[in-house]
Amino acid sequence: MDVSPRPAILGPEESGNVWELLVPAFSGLADLDEYQNINNFDAHGTTGDTPRLIDAAHPYLELCRRAACRRDRTWRGPPQPGGVQAARAVRALSSKGLMLWRDGHDAEAAEWMVAALTVGYDGAALSGDWNLLITTEEWVLADLRDLLSEQTLTAAQLELLARRLELLRSVRLPFVHRIRQDWVVNAMTVLEDDIYISEEGSGSPSGRLSSLIGWKDFYSLRFAKSRLLTGLRSCERDLERVPWEDAPAASKEAERVIDTYRGRCVHPVLPYLPDFVAQERELLALDILAVAVDCARYQALHDRLPRTWRNRESRGPSSPAWRWGEGLLTLIGPGSRYNLGPDQVPREWRIGRRSGRK
Repeated sequence: MDVSPRPAILGPEESGNVWELLVPAFSGLADLDEYQNINNFDAHGTTGDTPRLIDAAHPYLELCRRAACRRDRTWRGPPQPGGVQAARAVRALSSKGLMLWRDGHDAEAAEWMVAALTVGYDGAALSGDWNLLITTEEWVLADLRDLLSEQTLTAAQLELLARRLELLRSVRLPFVHRIRQDWVVNAMTVLEDDIYISEEGSGSPSGRLSSLIGWKDFYSLRFAKSRLLTGLRSCERDLERVPWEDAPAASKEAERVIDTYRGRCVHPVLPYLPDFVAQERELLALDILAVAVDCARYQALHDRLPRTWRNRESRGPSSPAWRWGEGLLTLIGPGSRYNLGPDQVPREWRIGRRSGRK
C-alpha cells in the first residue's frame, strides 16, 4: 500500500481526501452494473447500452474527476475497494472520454482520459495490485492513441496534457512493489510446497526440493527451505536497489543481479525476468505517448510534424528510433533490448488534425 500524497492532477485543486469521493463513486458504478460486467462500460466497437450507462454514471464519474483534483490519499478504511471496482471506474471514465472525442469535444475527452488514468494509479497505489495498474494503463493509452489521431487541441492544451501525463508518471506505482509482491508469492510457495527445481545446464540437479537436499542442509527439508528463502530474500533486496529511470539499463543490471544467484538452487525459482520485460514494455509505451503528444503539439504550432528529432521542444526517450511522415509517427528502432514486437507495444501512432471544431 502506497497512500502518500500526490500532486493534484486536474484543476482547480480542491481540499479533501481522494477516497471520500472514490469510494461512493465506485459503489454507485457497481449499482449501475446490473450484470457485474465492466465491459458494459466499454465504448469500443458495438457499444450497445454503453452510452446510456455512461450517461447514468455521470454523477459518479464527476466524483472521480474531482478526486483527481485532490492530493490527500490517506486511507482511513476499512473496507478497502477491490480492483474490479477501480477498473470499472477507469473503463467508464475513459469510455466517456472516447465518446466525447468521437463527438469532436477533444479537450474534454483528454481531461476524462487523464482522470481515468489517475483513478487507475490511485487504485493500484492503495491495493498494490500490479495487474490493475497495467490493465487500466493499457486501456487509457489506447484511447489517448485514438484521440491523438484526429483532434483540434491547441498547443497550450497539448502542453497541459503533456504536463499532466508527466505528473502521473511521477506517481506511478514504483516497480519495487512488483518485486516485493513476487517475493511474497514466491516465499509462500517455498514455505507451503515441496517445490520443483529445474536447474539450467546438463548435469545440474532437477527435482523436488526434498530430493535435492544433502549434507549442506543437514539432510533436512526445513534447513533447505531456510537456505532457499535466505537466497531469495537476498536477491529481492539486491533488485530493490536497481533504479528504473532508464528501463533498458535497469533490466540489464537486474539480469546481472539474478545471474549472481546461479548454482544455489535459487536461480531457477526466481520469477523476475518476465517482469523486467513487462516493465520495460510498459515504460516504453509511456515514452511513445510522451513523444506523440509532443509531436502533436509541434503540429499544432507549425501545421506539420517535426522532420527531425531536434525539432522537438522537450526531452524524450533516448533509446527508440523514430520516423515521421504523412501524419504518422513510427517506431523503427527496437526501443528495447528485448526487441518487443507490435503485439506488445504499438509501433505506429497516427497524429492528425480535424478539419474543424465542433
